[in-house]
Amino acid sequence: MNSYGKHIYEVDIIGTFLNVEKIILSSREKYLLTISKKEYIVRLKENMEYLLTDKGIDVPFVLEHKLPVVIKPQIDSQSYEYWLALHLMTIDEEVIPLVLLFHYDKWNRSLRFINLVEFIVFRIFQINKPFSLKKKASTILNWITLMRYKYGYSLSPNKQPNKEGGKTKNDDALNDEYKSNSEIKTYPIILPSNGGPEKENDQLDTLSQYNLSILEQGISIDKEIIKRLGKILIKKANDKKQLSVLISLLQGKSIENAIPFNCAGNTICDVFLRLKDVQKIVNTKSHIGKWIKKNFLFKNNKKGYISLTDSYIHQAMCGQKKPTRNSRIDISSLLTTAKEKK
Repeated sequence: MNSYGKHIYEVDIIGTFLNVEKIILSSREKYLLTISKKEYIVRLKENMEYLLTDKGIDVPFVLEHKLPVVIKPQIDSQSYEYWLALHLMTIDEEVIPLVLLFHYDKWNRSLRFINLVEFIVFRIFQINKPFSLKKKASTILNWITLMRYKYGYSLSPNKQPNKEGGKTKNDDALNDEYKSNSEIKTYPIILPSNGGPEKENDQLDTLSQYNLSILEQGISIDKEIIKRLGKILIKKANDKKQLSVLISLLQGKSIENAIPFNCAGNTICDVFLRLKDVQKIVNTKSHIGKWIKKNFLFKNNKKGYISLTDSYIHQAMCGQKKPTRNSRIDISSLLTTAKEKK
C-alpha cells in the first residue's frame, strides 16, 4: 500500500473541520453569524461529507480515527479555496504567512495564487468567520500587501517568474498551475500514529465500487408524504403516465430507466433539499444528490434529456443553486414547520 506523508501546512479537511467545531463550541468571543452554532457545524459537516463521499472516502472511518484528508486545487479548485480559508481560521496568526508561502511556492504562476488569496480565499474567510478574528484577518492582508509590493497587479500571468532559476514559463492548462503531482487524488492518509488502526483502502482504488453501492440504494422518505409528493412532482415530468414508476422510486425501489423532467434540475433538487431540512428524508445530502443523478433526467435544449453533473448537484444540494420564486415547486402541504411553510 502506498503512503503519503502529509506536510503540516497542507489543508487537511478532517483536521480543519474538527478544529472549526472545537473553536465554535469552546470560544467565548461574540458569535457573529445569523445561523446558530449548531447549524454552522451541521452545514460544514454536510459540505465535507458531500465532497469526500464523492471522492470515495469513507467519511465515518476517517472522522472516527481522525485521519488526515488533504485537499489540493487539482482535486477540486472551489473546495480547495473554501477549505484553505477555513484552515486559516483555525491556525495561529503567526503561522499564517508560512502556510500561505508554502502554498504559494506550489504554484507555477506566482500572481495567480496571490489573486486567489486576495479576491477569493480572503472573502470566504470574512463571510464564514464565526468570530471577529481581527488579528488573523490582518495577518492575511499583510501577507497580500507584501506580495503585491513584490509582484504588483499587472504582471502577465504567462510571463511570471518561474521559481526555478528565474525563467519564464508559458502554461497552457490549469493542471500546470499547481506544481505538485498532477494526478487527481485525495488522500485518506494511512499513516497510523500511536498504534492507530489501518484501513485497507489505497487512496481512490475503491472509488467505483464505493459509488456503485451508494447508487444502488434508494432514499428513505416519510411514508405519509410519498404519494402526495409523487403527484406533485409528476406535474413536471415529461410523461405524466410514469406516476407509478415515480412513486416506486420514492418508496426506495430501483427503476430501470431514469425519469425525464421538463423543469430545471435545481427545481427538483430544491424539493428534496427542503424535505431533508425538515427531516422528511433521513439520508445525507450527498446520498440524495447521487440518487437524483441516477434516477432523474432534465431537458437540455441542445442535448435532449441529460443527467446532472456532479458539480451542479453539489452546488444545488448545498443551497447554492436555488430556483427562482416562480419556478419553485410548492410543497408546503408536505412540510410541518412554520419556518418552511413561509
